Amino acid sequence: MPTTDPQDEIFPLVNEHGEVVGRTTRRQAHSDRTIIHPSVGIFVFNPRGEMLIQKRSATKDFEPGCWTLSVGGHVQHGDTPVIAAVREAKEEVGLDILPEKLQALGEVLTRNVRETEYWYGFRYDMPTEVSLTAHPDEVAELQFVPLKELRGMIDDPAIQWSEDAKRLIKDFILVG
Repeated sequence: MPTTDPQDEIFPLVNEHGEVVGRTTRRQAHSDRTIIHPSVGIFVFNPRGEMLIQKRSATKDFEPGCWTLSVGGHVQHGDTPVIAAVREAKEEVGLDILPEKLQALGEVLTRNVRETEYWYGFRYDMPTEVSLTAHPDEVAELQFVPLKELRGMIDDPAIQWSEDAKRLIKDFILVG
């Protein structure tokens, strides 16, 4: 199935400290582990304390059909991580987030079989229940899960997870 991700999209090229040192394309960043590009991960919680997870669309260029964190995406050239997080939340699940409502959780460098990403983690607590709308090119399914259930799902070999998402959820949410 062809991807709906624009392969010539421009990403910042960063070093291992997240400092911008150049530019690269999505195609290059997703096919060369020596290229580091920045990404954002947003962990969205409903008022009941359940965390939103999403199943990636079948048309994604990397890890299609895998479960992942609430919202994730790339920092585009010229964006800050907060701007990217707000944009991705709106694009992927239709969630309007005020930048000052994002709680920074930290930064982590991940390397997987195809790419290296410098992640900025954020938490967003929804003040009220809102209807979310999955963008069909981005998201196949949305589900809120209690953290106890999420812990079991992460370790279940029958559930296909994005490799980086498992690490980010463990590092930022299921700590301890």
